[in-house]
Amino acid sequence: MRYLSFTVLPLLFIGCATPNHTLTEQSITINTATVEYSKKFQNQTITYPHTSCVQNGIAIKSDELSLEKIVTKPNCQWSGSATGFYKDFLAKNFTNLKLVDRYSKDTIEIYQYDSQGKVFYFISYYDGKGDIFILDYVGNMATILSQNKLKTIEKSNQVGTRLSKSLITNTPFVSYFQSTKDNAEEVLIP
Repeated sequence: MRYLSFTVLPLLFIGCATPNHTLTEQSITINTATVEYSKKFQNQTITYPHTSCVQNGIAIKSDELSLEKIVTKPNCQWSGSATGFYKDFLAKNFTNLKLVDRYSKDTIEIYQYDSQGKVFYFISYYDGKGDIFILDYVGNMATILSQNKLKTIEKSNQVGTRLSKSLITNTPFVSYFQSTKDNAEEVLIP
């Protein structure tokens, strides 16, 4: 009985802290302990990028959001911080990127960035199955998930550039993942 309580108790905390989400080709819904956000995509393009380490990757680009969900294969893992890699990826794709503000709760992290005087939000979270990275160009999702601690972006201040690249398809140029076969770690280049 003593062993059971030590096993169940951590799982209870993990379950409460991890946001739940539903992602389809048409919409995303994110539920946390305190807030729910739902958004239907408009004018979206969808790709399913994959590599030797990424299974079930999906990239959705719409008018207001760019989203990328990355699920690694069982024999692979990130070769560093997933959020850190994506922030570095953003710095390579936006000019003069500067961090303006940051909000964090549970497993959701929201960063407000400025690129040449224009603003967007980067939302990162791990849902227990994979990493989800979202660029919120308008600020609606960031405002709701932060419970109004972050604000929507006035149209004149919204970044005009929409990210068209995918971190997954950028993998041949940067080693984001490593194999964990037989407990020997080896960086994979797809």
